[in-house]
Amino acid sequence: MPLSLFLAGTIGLAMLVSLGLVLWLTLGTAREATQQLLSDKASLVLSLVEAKTTQFLAPAEALTEEVAERIRRHELAIGNPDAVADALHYALAAAPQLSAAVFTGVDGWMVSVFRRGDGTVGWSRAQWASDRVIARAMQPLLEGLDVAPGWGEPTHVAAAGTTLMFFARPTRRDGQLVGAVVATISVPALSRFIAEIDTPGEIGTFILYGRDRVMAHRALAEPGPLTTTDEPLPSLVAVGDPALALMWATGWEERSLARFGIEAHTTLGPDGNYVYLYEPLAASRSIPWLIGGYFRAEDIGREWQALNRATMLAGVLLLSSLLGAVLLARKLARPATEIADTARAVSTLELDNIRPMTGSRIRELDDAERALNAMVGALGCFVRYLPRDLVDYVLRYPERDIGRPRRRPMTIMFTDISGFTSLAENLDPEAAGSLLNDHFADLEACIRANGGVIDKYMGDGLLAFWGAPEPVPDHQRRAIEAALAMARAVRARNADAAIPLRLRVGIASGEILVGDLGAPTRTNYTVIGDAVNVAQRLLEVGHAVAPDHVTVIVTTAACITKIRAEARPLTRSLGLHHVRGRHGMVELVEVLDGERDRRRTALGDVTAEATMDPGE
Repeated sequence: MPLSLFLAGTIGLAMLVSLGLVLWLTLGTAREATQQLLSDKASLVLSLVEAKTTQFLAPAEALTEEVAERIRRHELAIGNPDAVADALHYALAAAPQLSAAVFTGVDGWMVSVFRRGDGTVGWSRAQWASDRVIARAMQPLLEGLDVAPGWGEPTHVAAAGTTLMFFARPTRRDGQLVGAVVATISVPALSRFIAEIDTPGEIGTFILYGRDRVMAHRALAEPGPLTTTDEPLPSLVAVGDPALALMWATGWEERSLARFGIEAHTTLGPDGNYVYLYEPLAASRSIPWLIGGYFRAEDIGREWQALNRATMLAGVLLLSSLLGAVLLARKLARPATEIADTARAVSTLELDNIRPMTGSRIRELDDAERALNAMVGALGCFVRYLPRDLVDYVLRYPERDIGRPRRRPMTIMFTDISGFTSLAENLDPEAAGSLLNDHFADLEACIRANGGVIDKYMGDGLLAFWGAPEPVPDHQRRAIEAALAMARAVRARNADAAIPLRLRVGIASGEILVGDLGAPTRTNYTVIGDAVNVAQRLLEVGHAVAPDHVTVIVTTAACITKIRAEARPLTRSLGLHHVRGRHGMVELVEVLDGERDRRRTALGDVTAEATMDPGE
């Protein structure tokens, strides 16, 4: 686990436990009390709406009961339309919320007393058989079914221009069914009443028929196109109230608010979170009337809002404390992280990517950073004097004993600059050193790119090898390709250089002894063997066979034959030569720079006359 994460976790956990416990004890008690207060208020709202609605509907039930009782006691002659109209008129006058009172007789006649738009009352007598609404309502009575008094389905009446709600009471005299007394209330009248109920806070009240039709709402307070013959009641969406339209949004069951003690749930509305309270209207009996109210959580319950603000403030303080703990932990862990990153880079000798550490205000960490900075500086100086590839190999495979001398098939390369001694006579030491540094930088890039290891620099030349410390199966090809890359690099630098250089390269391969060689107090990882001596002596041959060429690469024919035919370079035969310090003759070849000589020859051994320009 990272130190910053560990410190942040431990410090933050301590703060979270201590502060969280205090908040839980303080806010928990307050929230419980506030919840009870809001629950009581929600119950009060629904009780108020139910009581007011029941009171508003009661005259319809009372009117029908009074007229039906007079008919039952023979106090009202149903055969006298004027008397029936007068009785209905008196009853309707006492209940301004009713829109009409009707007596329908089994003989097919009905007497209607209705309230006009200007507030006056009129009446009419007509056959009801042609009215499909009344005929459908009377059918169960005519069939002798025992129909109890109650509210019927809301019906759109064209003559009224709106939807009406009917309360019908079957009327009997001397045990015989003689008709029914009906009282109606219009949807606009009920909607105006519902909208005017004085509830605490910004609460929108409504009455639903079932769950998907709106029977009373402030949008239905006036007659209009929302109620039609085909759609007596509008849907929740059609009524035009976005909050009410989302009442039964998907997942509402999962957002139930059991704490209110009544049916309630929440839904995210267009401008906030809404709370819906509702319950069946007891006065509706078996008819699915659902009374309720809704409010935006932000607009009601000041106690709850105050508690929420306190909770939010406490949460912000807690989060701020945790953030402070994280920042503190990161600040404390930064020096340790830098030390770990630097140590990791040191373990792989990636010293070029290490930036000096800036120190810490904690004494022990600051001392560790200063010591590590000093160690990185010392290692940087030390690594420059060792073969980088050798050091990388030792670090990757510390368990391998690469220092013990052993024989391996390898390829050796020597280089030097032709005429550098005479050239250096005309240069000051700084200029000569700068020239050599640039030259060796080019050669090193070519050697490393082809998997070689530079053993040492010797004046204006160097010794490199392929095949150690890791075995290389195609070491001859890699050495030749490195030499050709050197030729291209020298030619490119000479194009813009004030002092052009001429490079000589000698390459030989064979069984080589490689490992730590030297005195007990100081050793050097190097190579010895016949091929080493041959490669060094080939520099002399290069000076002799082409003294004016920019780059001369001389190797043995045996080295070239070890390379696959399709990968062999362009060469010219130099014949058999006697190499100084060695018995016998050695067949030598010159490796040609393909870029320079491709216009003159095809691949293969060619004669000097066919390929070489003495002026180059």
